[in-house]
Amino acid sequence: METIPTSRKKALVIGLAALLIAGTAFGYWRYRQVQEDRSQVAAAEEAARLAKKQAEEKIQKEVSVGYAIISQAVKSKSPDDCLQLEKSVLDSCLYSVAQVTSDKKICERILDFNKRTVCQEFLVFREGTKKISNEFCAAFKSSEVAESCFSQIFSGLSDIKSCEPFAEPNKQRCLDLVNSKLAITGDGTGCDSVKDKDIKSSCRMASASAPKDSDKDGISDTTEIGYGTNPFKADTDGDGLKDGEEMEKYLTSPVKADTDGDKHSDGEEVGGGFNPLGEGKLKK
Repeated sequence: METIPTSRKKALVIGLAALLIAGTAFGYWRYRQVQEDRSQVAAAEEAARLAKKQAEEKIQKEVSVGYAIISQAVKSKSPDDCLQLEKSVLDSCLYSVAQVTSDKKICERILDFNKRTVCQEFLVFREGTKKISNEFCAAFKSSEVAESCFSQIFSGLSDIKSCEPFAEPNKQRCLDLVNSKLAITGDGTGCDSVKDKDIKSSCRMASASAPKDSDKDGISDTTEIGYGTNPFKADTDGDGLKDGEEMEKYLTSPVKADTDGDKHSDGEEVGGGFNPLGEGKLKK
């Protein structure tokens, strides 16, 4: 077997040692580089976090200062107090002062045209609530004010037939609100025809939780069972008056056709303008 000369052995050992040293040095350099990269990333993340925190604190401070100025302007009813604010919140301050003073001239100082229109028309709307009508509400250019105006009309309606005079889209909103209102009384039959998703959801919830009135006489089934009237017959005693009318309006007996025993049914007396509880005319 051939032996390796000593000189070659030394060269081989030195070469291996050099490779080992070089590998170790590269590994250490790479380790240091990764550590530095991580430190730089961590430093950048920390700097970004601090910058975000400072920005949020600045916004909070500006909001707090702005709120204090707006509150003072509203309290003093002076639009000039708003002039301390930047343009981004100046309009909101002027709008608030205009609403509390009902002064349209302050609305005219609002820079944004749309906000100025809304401000002016809301004041007109508030002034005209006593003469509110379909035509009155339709005259507003601002959809926000017109919607509030029409909603006030619709809130007083309880019959879907009352929605007929209105043009779309107000007619549909009227139907949505009236059906939702009826659902509160237990009549949820119109909930499926409601177009507005939020109103439909409220309508169904109201219908599900409302006391059931099977005969639609204005008295819940539970109340009728407890009182002894028929929950499936609107006029239990057949005197011409619904059970609900007798119990809540005329205070007559819904299970006795002639409450005062004068040989005239309660319905006949009410129809003739007489008192179904005794002598004399029916008190209005």
